[in-house]
Amino acid sequence: MDRRNSNHFNMIEAVLHFCLERVTETDVIPQFSIALDRIKNKAAEIRKCEEIIIDGTTGVTMAMNRVRENMSVLSTKCASSVLAYAHDVNEYEIIAALHYSLAKMRKMKKTDLTSACNTVVDYAEANLRNAAPYGLVENDVTNLKLIVADYSLRSESPRITIVARSLAVSKIKENIDEIIHNILETQMDLMVKSLVTTNPSFVSSYFGARQVLNLGKTITKLTGVITDESGTPVSGIPVVITKHTGNTTYTSVTNFNGEYNIYHILAGDYMVNIAANGYQPIIENGVHFAPGKEVGKNYRLIAVG
Repeated sequence: MDRRNSNHFNMIEAVLHFCLERVTETDVIPQFSIALDRIKNKAAEIRKCEEIIIDGTTGVTMAMNRVRENMSVLSTKCASSVLAYAHDVNEYEIIAALHYSLAKMRKMKKTDLTSACNTVVDYAEANLRNAAPYGLVENDVTNLKLIVADYSLRSESPRITIVARSLAVSKIKENIDEIIHNILETQMDLMVKSLVTTNPSFVSSYFGARQVLNLGKTITKLTGVITDESGTPVSGIPVVITKHTGNTTYTSVTNFNGEYNIYHILAGDYMVNIAANGYQPIIENGVHFAPGKEVGKNYRLIAVG
């Protein structure tokens, strides 16, 4: 996001957070909540577009390498369980087919790696019940299938990523302009002014939040990957960070690559909290976010018991 859009979106988020925290003070204006919901929806679209941009052309290689590594690790894990079963019952066809080590997968070309991982998926699905006592987990096989499909799409259609990034840039500007000109200036600002005699403090604070400040270098972001003890990415894990002063909170959830991203974080010191069923909670205090600097944090979950 360029400086102009970033500064305006910071203002939009400031207004959104302010109004949501003091929502009861605008209950007397029914149309206000409708306008606020429109901003919430548009802001969510903007954040999604920014994710596309960040994972776009400037980060294609990094993203591909991350997906490739996750796919190789998960394939090796699934293959090992199926091989353990195959050796136990002398299934020589399976033993011959699943001869992949992690080191070997890491050296494969894209097409060879995709073929190898698809082979692992085929044998894992065919022997899911038999190999379960040897450590094969159905969710791992499902996630592997998704990651292989993701990797294939990224490998075969890099142009899709470039086009998507270009469209996301345009969509961000379009949404920001619509919020400012069609919702804030022509609706919410005017509705707030109607409270000037009954709630002057709200009006003053609202228009304070409406100020566009040059915050392009004062916000930051947090990215990372969450895995289990074997190094396998874990999806659906909530990551919550809370600022030590003011209790400002940001949340993300890991995707099927175990990745999470939190954007537009105000600089400062935070506590990271990761809690999920079946795993020991992770709490890290004093995580510092410097202005304009990205923070990378990878975490490994430990199973309970």
